[in-house]
Amino acid sequence: MKFKKHILLKLAVSAILGLLLTACGPDPVQDDLIDYINNQIPEFAAAASTIIDNYNAVSGKNFKDDATLYKALREKILPECQKMEIILKKVSPKTDDVKKLHSLYVEAYRHEFKGFLLLKTAIEKQDSGIIPAANAEFKKMKQLQHQWRNKLEELNKKHNVELEDRK
Repeated sequence: MKFKKHILLKLAVSAILGLLLTACGPDPVQDDLIDYINNQIPEFAAAASTIIDNYNAVSGKNFKDDATLYKALREKILPECQKMEIILKKVSPKTDDVKKLHSLYVEAYRHEFKGFLLLKTAIEKQDSGIIPAANAEFKKMKQLQHQWRNKLEELNKKHNVELEDRK
């Protein structure tokens, strides 16, 4: 009987050690988040920044006239949006958590793109009644981007990923 107790004790210790090693082992979500943050976000963030810079150059306090805005939409903003679509499709997170996170960003981007298309249509049709729909799309985009940032912070905390300032 002592022999069997000794084997059971070894099995129990092995099982406990196995659980501890698994708990302390690699975290696939952490690895995926780190890759997403370091390698994928910078690419689509740069494209998003270009889109916003082009839009800001012809809107708000920089608005001159519909023709200038239309030209920027047609020649700069919408083509950049098409590039953004390609970039976002290339992003391929491996874990469900990061896939869900990225899908929030993609959804936000689609609302932004739709907003730009509505602005272009409003100018083409000379119909200011379309502008509120475009603004609603931009508002939804901002809400989803806010959700994306919050979810990113939540996942970072949950999976012990600390962000460093890049200067």
